[in-house]
Formats: sequence, C-alpha cells, structure tokens
Amino acid sequence: MQTSSFNPMASLRAEHQAMSELLVLMQQEQAHLVSADAESLARLTEQKTQLINRAADLARQRHAALEQAGFAGNEASLVVG
Repeated sequence: MQTSSFNPMASLRAEHQAMSELLVLMQQEQAHLVSADAESLARLTEQKTQLINRAADLARQRHAALEQAGFAGNEASLVVG
C-alpha cells in the first residue's frame, strides 16, 4: 500500500480486526494448554505468527503515513497529553 493513498480509518479497522483475531486465537491457545493438546497448539502458533506479522505490516504502514504527514513515525507520537 502506498502512503499517498493511505486510508487511516481502514488501516485502524484492519489493525483492530487483526488484534481481535489474535485475542480469539489466544483464548483457544489457553484452552489447548489446559487440555495439553500439543498438536492444536502447534497449529495455533502458525496462525498467531501470521496475524502478528500482518499487524506489524499495518503498523509500519501507519508509521510511514505519519512520517509523510510530518509527524514522528512511532507509537509515542500517538500519545496525547
């Protein structure tokens, strides 16, 4: 995605969706840990890795768009107060 066509609301929605999906996977992981289901844990690890990578890509795009707009491209620049 080019930062010139960056849509902040769409990006934040995508980040929120990725985090929501990660939360569901972590809840499933907890259940598999309790039941000692190693096979299911291994599958969840791959899914979690993919979601974390997607969220990181979205964050990098957001940071690049912030820099292009003249702001610091990091999480600290988003803090108000």
